[in-house]
Amino acid sequence: MTVAFRALGTTAVIVTEDATREGAAREAVELELDAIDRACSRFRPDSELAFVNRAGGAPVTVSPLLLEALHVALDAARSSGGLATSSTTVRRWRSGTVELHHLVDPRTGRPAESPWRTVSVAAGSCVDANVASTASFLLDDAPAWLESRGLPARLVRIDGETTVVAGWPEDSA
Repeated sequence: MTVAFRALGTTAVIVTEDATREGAAREAVELELDAIDRACSRFRPDSELAFVNRAGGAPVTVSPLLLEALHVALDAARSSGGLATSSTTVRRWRSGTVELHHLVDPRTGRPAESPWRTVSVAAGSCVDANVASTASFLLDDAPAWLESRGLPARLVRIDGETTVVAGWPEDSA
C-alpha cells in the first residue's frame, strides 16, 4: 500500500507491505516530521531554529534532534557538494487579486516573473546550488547560463515542460 500527503512543503510517501499497518506507519511519520518541523523549520517563528537565530550568536541550549540535524546537514554539505531546488509552487499567497511568491526580483522588488516553476541545481556547495537555482528565475536564458558554468540542472516550466543541462540525468518516460 502507498499513501502520499503534503508535509514540510513537499510530498511525503509511505509504502507498506501490510495494508493494516498503513495508519500506524503514517502516524509514526507524521509525529517524526512534526518534531523535525518544530525543531528545524526556517519558516515557523516558534521553531527551535528560529529561537537560535533570534539569539544573535549568544550561547543557547538546543535539543538532541536539532543538534543531530545540524551535524547531518554539515556532514552532507562537506562530503557531497550541494543540491538546491528553488520553486514558486509552494510559498505563494494572495494580496487582493494579485498572486505572489517568495522569489523577489531585486530590480523591481516584486515577485520574479519567470517561465520556470522549479529549478534544481547541483553545485560544489549547497550555497552555490541555492544561489544558482534562485538566480535562474531571473535570467532570460537560464539553461544556457547554467550550462556555461557546468552546473547540472533540471528546470521545469510553468506548463510542466522539463529542460535538463550540464549532465543532469534525462527524465525517464
